[in-house]
Parts: sequence; structure tokens; C-alpha cells
Amino acid sequence: MCVTGCLIITSIKLRHSFHFSICVDSDPVCSMTPNVTELLFNQTLQMTCSITYTANSNVTVDMSWSNGSLVSNSPPNINTSANLNVATATSTITQTPGYYSPFPIYSCNTTFKVTGNPRGGSANNAPDYSKSTPLFNSRINVICK
Repeated sequence: MCVTGCLIITSIKLRHSFHFSICVDSDPVCSMTPNVTELLFNQTLQMTCSITYTANSNVTVDMSWSNGSLVSNSPPNINTSANLNVATATSTITQTPGYYSPFPIYSCNTTFKVTGNPRGGSANNAPDYSKSTPLFNSRINVICK
């Protein structure tokens, strides 16, 4: 069951008429701390992206980070509510700029997949959802002080 106002990204029918859907409340929401336009050399920057979705237990979310190449694909932290299978997945990375300026633009890439065998059948097709969310639109200068 989807929460009112969410976007249904896939609805899969399995043998024996078992259906399930994946609904997202919105695209991933991302932030960084500190939220600055310039970084000091060796200043730590924490980047976080979260997505809230409704799905059954056979659906997992993958969140990976890139800056032109893969930085991290560690599994996100997932908090699930007791009702309606509403979950929030959060992925966080921490980066420290070195001597190189500007600091590269980081993106969080979010996809869903079906795992295991849903009750009443099997599904191995990937849900049609893939979002790449940049944390900022332009590079951040690194100041060596």
C-alpha cells in the first residue's frame, strides 16, 4: 500500500496474482556539513543522502557515491516503520580535501532491486528507478591556510 501522494516506481505481478509496488515519497534529499562554498585544507566534509519509500521486505535500496569514479558503495542505514513498510534509507560519507583544489562534485546514486523470492513467485527484474543526485552544482575551492 502506497502513502497518498507518492510516486509508484514499479508494480510487479507474480504467479498466483501476488502484486507488490515500490513507492517513493520524493527523490533523494541530500546535504553536506558544513554547508560552505570554500573548504580549508584537511577540513572534514560529511555528505548525506536519504530517501523514504514504501515496499515489502523483498525490496532493497542501493546507494553509492561517485565523484567521476566510484567512491563508496557501502550499504545504507535503513530505518523501517512498524506500519505500512515505510522505510528511510540514509547513506553518509566523510571526505577530507587534500592539496587539490577544487574539491570535486559528489553525487549519490540511488537504485532499487528485488531480492529473494517474493511470496507466490519470483522476480529478478530491476525496478525502474535510478537517480543520481549531486550535492552541489559547482566545485568547492580548497584554501590552504
